Amino acid sequence: MDKRLPQIDDAWTKKRKIGRQKVSKSISGRDVKNMESAWHFAREIGKPLNRFITFRPCDINVQTLKQRIGTWTKWRNRLAQFARDNNFEFTCLWTRESERKTGKNEHLHVLMHVPAGRLKRFDALVKQWPGDPQEIDCRPSTYQTQITPSGKQKNVLTYVTKNSPQAAYTGRRFYQAGGPILGKRCGTSRNLSPQTRACANVRGILMRDLRLGAHARRIATCPPHKRTEFLNRKIAKSPVILEEKIRRKIENKSDNSSKLAILRAAS
Repeated sequence: MDKRLPQIDDAWTKKRKIGRQKVSKSISGRDVKNMESAWHFAREIGKPLNRFITFRPCDINVQTLKQRIGTWTKWRNRLAQFARDNNFEFTCLWTRESERKTGKNEHLHVLMHVPAGRLKRFDALVKQWPGDPQEIDCRPSTYQTQITPSGKQKNVLTYVTKNSPQAAYTGRRFYQAGGPILGKRCGTSRNLSPQTRACANVRGILMRDLRLGAHARRIATCPPHKRTEFLNRKIAKSPVILEEKIRRKIENKSDNSSKLAILRAAS
């Protein structure tokens, strides 16, 4: 057992760090923006987060802080294993919550994508997982957003990120004070990460600017080793015209001086 990770008592809740791991008491505004972007991005790529699972282990209060982290990793791995066993990409975002000040009754919220053809199998499997029935709650999740009489947004994402005072500062989200958590408080699967979203954004801009949208579906159906060959053939038909199109697009934008300099140097 790691001596830097003590047994559960009141002392750890007042610390900022234990070992190399941070103790947080809320979700940062930056993390909420990341989660919101990931939530919408999942729907854009055809993997809407349509299942809302909450894990509340009965023995969580007697687990050490290190054991809690392992417990949540185990449950997320179990969800990922279901995705692998059923031939679809694991897509999720998750948050951890606990009681204010004490850090007790910690639980895990997961928003996950399950294909329509696997929903019945997934729901049935979750009910068979070990533990008391109240330990795991699984229900459908939608992107529906309601506006409360006080003008606040109410949806599944605002619920799982309600422990963020920074996000609630604008008045459009409701806020509930959270308790201390050791380690990562929230996260996403790799295919919803900021890096993945940034690459998808750049890819979309390039396809738009080079007017490759008409060929996007054809390219997507090609094996990876043939995609480059297809694009090379397309460009080889009229390389001068394509280069001239790119040059005109860059010249028409005053903020592209650096790109224009590169083009001139290349020519």
